[in-house]
Amino acid sequence: MTIGELPLAAQIGVAIVTAFVWFAGTCFVYGIYLGAREVIAYMRTPRHLRASRFPEKFHE
Repeated sequence: MTIGELPLAAQIGVAIVTAFVWFAGTCFVYGIYLGAREVIAYMRTPRHLRASRFPEKFHE
């Protein structure tokens, strides 16, 4: 059975589910890409130029 043999409502449902899965998968992969890019940028930054996790005002 192909999608074309399904009733119209089922074809619309399949299209909606497919679009949602495609969108979610694309967002997930793009999120991994952005996260990896941030990690690589952080690792390439010399330690003395990185933002301090504990600014000096907390060491009073």
